[in-house]
Amino acid sequence: MTILGESSVGSGVRRVEAYVGLESFKHLAKERALMAGLASSLKVPSEEVPARVANLVERLKAAEKEIERNRLANAGAAAANAAAGAERIGNVRVVAQRMPPGMTAADLRSLVGVIRGKLGNDPAVVALIAEGDKDSVPYAIAANPAAQDLGIRATTWSSSSRELSTVVAAVRPTLAQGSGKDSSGIDAALDAVRAEIARVG
Repeated sequence: MTILGESSVGSGVRRVEAYVGLESFKHLAKERALMAGLASSLKVPSEEVPARVANLVERLKAAEKEIERNRLANAGAAAANAAAGAERIGNVRVVAQRMPPGMTAADLRSLVGVIRGKLGNDPAVVALIAEGDKDSVPYAIAANPAAQDLGIRATTWSSSSRELSTVVAAVRPTLAQGSGKDSSGIDAALDAVRAEIARVG
């Protein structure tokens, strides 16, 4: 008999799942074959497979963290470059850019705050859009207090835009965040931001 597991099915009653007889031998044979295959692939004795797998999992986690750090560092460098190259529309300094694919709404929200801070106290608007996962198009738009004094709100564009089939997830006058569905509309959406700023500012 080979016990697979047990669970509680009521007060004082346990359920045991197991293979018996020939099925038990077949299951053990599959387990041995699986362990032999892993040992061969990992080039270690069978008894060292669990430790080797655990080590590989830890290395994978460390690599994923390093990739994430590099991605955010690259995004931060892009943000600094974006602030340095801000365009001026009327009295407003504007950063309206397509960001690298794979960035999340949280990434964009963080970056618009960084860029907005680098633009100083002059009226400023930051609009960042990216191609996200699963065909999503996350965006974040921020307007500083001086831009708001001119009548510009971060929500002005996001609440009315159809370029991205926008769904606004979180909104306040200083920051609008949402997600669209059509990445082919990114450039048109950024142009819509610029046109709205030109109209208001």
